[in-house]
Amino acid sequence: MDILKPVKSKLLKHLASRCKGPEYQSASGLLIAVSGGIDSMVLLDALFRLRQVHGAELKVVYIHHQTGMFADLSEKVVKQFCERLAVPLFIETFENGSGNFEFNAASFRRKILFDMMEPGDRICLAHHRRDQVETILLSLLRGGGVPAQVGFHHRAGPYFRPLYDLDRSAIFEHARLADIPHVLDPTNQDPGQFRGSLRRFFQTSALRAYGGNALGLLDWGCTYETLRADLKEAAIRRFNAYFKEGKLPKKVFNLSEKYLWPFLLEQFTTAQGLDTLGKRHRQTMLSWLEEDKFASLDLGEKLLWVDIDGLVLSRKYEFQPNTINIGEACHWGPWIFRRTMEGTISGFSKGPIMLELPVGAGKMRELYRSRKVPHRFRHWMPVFSQAGIIKHPYEILVTDPSALEWAWSDEHDGSAPMQDLFLDQQEKSNLR
Repeated sequence: MDILKPVKSKLLKHLASRCKGPEYQSASGLLIAVSGGIDSMVLLDALFRLRQVHGAELKVVYIHHQTGMFADLSEKVVKQFCERLAVPLFIETFENGSGNFEFNAASFRRKILFDMMEPGDRICLAHHRRDQVETILLSLLRGGGVPAQVGFHHRAGPYFRPLYDLDRSAIFEHARLADIPHVLDPTNQDPGQFRGSLRRFFQTSALRAYGGNALGLLDWGCTYETLRADLKEAAIRRFNAYFKEGKLPKKVFNLSEKYLWPFLLEQFTTAQGLDTLGKRHRQTMLSWLEEDKFASLDLGEKLLWVDIDGLVLSRKYEFQPNTINIGEACHWGPWIFRRTMEGTISGFSKGPIMLELPVGAGKMRELYRSRKVPHRFRHWMPVFSQAGIIKHPYEILVTDPSALEWAWSDEHDGSAPMQDLFLDQQEKSNLR
């Protein structure tokens, strides 16, 4: 005897066709996130009824958010239903320490689902058409820029949304026909919560604006996502063509194509392992690019520069005064200075020479500007001093080129040879 009464619903027919597809047929397990609400409980019921179609093992995850009687009741309803279906249930408890509750809870749910995944598993979420519309509105109202994903898809990585294109009326119909137990989350309609207030807006103004349905907004969302994908692809092609030695040249940020800038920045930060760089920092860097400003973000051990020559991630160096003798090498930031045996420096004796950071750019300021020396190098550039005489490395290179060698250290962080930094073509010819 079947433990569930037979049901014929629009939702079940729709999912039966979907579960015959290769993405479900190839799944070894379906990990279903169930909250106790009507949407996720209907999804669990439908996938259980279609277990002979998709052939995957079902597992249920419930997250207890410790929100009082509602969370306790939800856990009880989910537990009883899973026992009735003989489906394994895993219960995890979320504890919010500090910060935004919704953000922290969502991060916790993702981590739990990922940790529980086994090879061949799919994570099934109960998002439906109205959730799609709410997500689009939520992103727009929060000021999501061009790179922001305003909606979601049926499949995104390990996430599957079997109900994504179904109207909620189909979910209600199945719940009524199948007598699905569920609870109503009071926070869904709480005007004090952002999503609750958004839902109230959606049920009134948004529905009237779209003639009683959300198809217009959904069509817009699909068009936007297609445009977003095309822009990202264009940015990836440009990034791959120009990104070399850890640097993205500034010329790729064309003022007539500012719509590509966020995607180019996204590619750069991903390539440099800076996926966690916050929205505020990204907006700051884009404003620097737009204003043609040169500055850096302090990321702890490294600095992220918007510089004359482009975007560069460099190490943060601590500079202490040092001395260099004839025949010796001196590490200075990303460079190595070597004082040669045969060379002499005009005005200096053969005794030790002090290396230290200058106070301000001084007389070299105009040279820096005319030769377009990146600002990060200006901060790192030492001066050589002995007995009150101070010389810049550029002066030594021009007057006594054989007295000083300049090379990269093992980790040069986008540094450049001294000749490329300071000398014009004529000066390079004179040296040869």
